[in-house]
Amino acid sequence: MEIKTIPLLLIVFLMPAILIAGENFIAEVYKQDTDPPLLLYYHYNDYENNGDIKILSHYYLMPDSSEAVVEKAVLRNGTLWKYNADFYVTDESSEITLENDQLSIIYNNEGKIKSKSISFRDTLLVGPIFVEHLVSKWDQLLSGKTVRFRLPAPDMLTSAGFYLKKINNSKYEQPSTVVIKMGVSSFFLKLLIKPSYFVMDTETRRVKEIHGLSILPHQENGTWTKTTHVNIYFTYN
Repeated sequence: MEIKTIPLLLIVFLMPAILIAGENFIAEVYKQDTDPPLLLYYHYNDYENNGDIKILSHYYLMPDSSEAVVEKAVLRNGTLWKYNADFYVTDESSEITLENDQLSIIYNNEGKIKSKSISFRDTLLVGPIFVEHLVSKWDQLLSGKTVRFRLPAPDMLTSAGFYLKKINNSKYEQPSTVVIKMGVSSFFLKLLIKPSYFVMDTETRRVKEIHGLSILPHQENGTWTKTTHVNIYFTYN
């Protein structure tokens, strides 16, 4: 299988939007700069609680409703413990465990497995908990402060630094919304990864839209790309 690659595959660019556990959404994922808009995926979430364990799941379906990507975050006592992502269309998967200040990563690409454990004491975010963390920093962000965190890069068996910051006069801004920019901290990575933008409802603090780079694969001329620039639109049950 031929796969186009980039240096980092950053899990959060799956572009999730869970706000609080127990709130369900349905989203449509479109490829940017296509006319008419090209639908790539349907996206929805699920959740379950079992005592101190909470499992947040995100699903991505192809337009024909076949399952393409599934990611699950397991929280123990409210703290991220495990994370799994399965990319069925490209035969890739990753497993992350965060415990006792150790970050363990296992990456599988078409049966070729590599793994590593590293010391880790920073804030780690993954898809299903990303917007929930953003909302927990709401007052800081609206006051103009920058929120910093790290995202796993499973294919490189490491993590990378990112930041969130409110911006004004964005082309994505709408009435009763605020736009939060997510950018990479490393100067070198800024040359490779453009910012993403979260359009948030100021009353409900729900995410309405996301615009930016995603690691959701897209098939072009028989080849699956590793990244796609997308627009995602959410509705809530």
